[in-house]
Amino acid sequence: MIRSLPTLATLASTLAFAVPLATQMPEERGGHAEQLGRVRFTTTCGGAARSGVEHGVAYLHSFWYEKAAEAFTAAAAADSSCAMAFWGQAMSLLHPLWTPPSTADARVAIVAIDRGLAAAKSTRERDYLSAIRAYYADYDGTDPTTRLLRYALAMDTVRRHSPSDREAAIFYALALIAVGQAKATDTTFTYQKRADSILEPLFRLEPEHPGLAHYLIHTNDVPPLAPHGLSAARRYAAIAPDVPHAQHMPSHIFTRLGLWDDAIASNTRSAAAARAYEAERGLTAMWDQRTHALDYLAYAYLQQGRDFAARRVVDEAAAARGGYPAGSLPHEYACAAIPARGSRSSAGIGPKRRASPSAPRPNGPPRKRSPISPERSARPGAVTPPWPATSCLSSRRSRARSPRVGDRRPTGPGRSPFSGSPLGRGSRSRREIPRRPSATPGRRPIARTAPKSIP
Repeated sequence: MIRSLPTLATLASTLAFAVPLATQMPEERGGHAEQLGRVRFTTTCGGAARSGVEHGVAYLHSFWYEKAAEAFTAAAAADSSCAMAFWGQAMSLLHPLWTPPSTADARVAIVAIDRGLAAAKSTRERDYLSAIRAYYADYDGTDPTTRLLRYALAMDTVRRHSPSDREAAIFYALALIAVGQAKATDTTFTYQKRADSILEPLFRLEPEHPGLAHYLIHTNDVPPLAPHGLSAARRYAAIAPDVPHAQHMPSHIFTRLGLWDDAIASNTRSAAAARAYEAERGLTAMWDQRTHALDYLAYAYLQQGRDFAARRVVDEAAAARGGYPAGSLPHEYACAAIPARGSRSSAGIGPKRRASPSAPRPNGPPRKRSPISPERSARPGAVTPPWPATSCLSSRRSRARSPRVGDRRPTGPGRSPFSGSPLGRGSRSRREIPRRPSATPGRRPIARTAPKSIP
């Protein structure tokens, strides 16, 4: 774990710049160190900037891009000649398994990259900066998948030029995962398997590295490969206990394998950590990391027939005063999916409730219908569904104003979509609840759709 020790800071300042820190310097919070995992990242930066870059890299590996950007910005302020601080700023804007950067973000990234190239003091630093610049080059004239392919090829060059640099191999593997996710019709999972072959041996060498555990989960987050990600899923939360996404991410594998108790525990911790971050930052809107965790949590509860618990999740999501960051796809999807799944379950549509859990199968989830892959449903370049950019609360109000034929009852601002549930006090019986007809006569509609697993 990452610990803050005065002797470590003193020792680091006396070492040559080429020697990587054994542990990442932590951020002090409430008298204890923020635990992010163990990262070694060599730079030519001095003192505080060097530890700041290492800190930022650990955030990158757990997709905590907000804090990564802050760490790299602070490193650049501490040492304006720290080339990798500017590399980190550009990397913080690239979310390879989420949606592509905007054109405005791309311009900001290119400015940072050019400043880094001007300050670079080693071939390795220039290689890293050139690789990320390959992604942003001719940004508006290139589609997202082509950009990811260019970046992956450039990171492969970095890896070959610096064969002893494990971080180069790790970032290359992440680029492969992104390309594989973008090629949604490739059922051979060639890129994912290639990434796994790089990450697995490194994870045995660095079992406390947050990126290795995290990316092993992502690269195996498809039904045929999910059992291979279980070991990393069991480890990641303990490697980075202060990172909300690290608490949530194991549930991707748990959901694939039908390990519902583990999925519930994972997302309960993640939502609590996300709430703590919101309080720390004074956010009045719901951080999309919390909404995403609630989506998985509601789904897991429904798989166990725990409708009361799922109803509490629906109410928590509905109480959101907006989403952070604005326009976040994970937040908007979860706001639409959580009440939709809950209302369909309450209407008695779908699998028999209180069914005994089936044992996990080695080739995927125990359910007949596999959960939707997060990466394949929100891959870079995918068309964003035309959902309104509203909060969970305002989305619910919109539905209340415009009830559709077959809805159980309008859902008002002070009501949960579960208000008409047969489990609630004074509610109507199951046969009194009107059902929407199936789209195909003679077939039951699919209920309890798996969470759209945006990473």
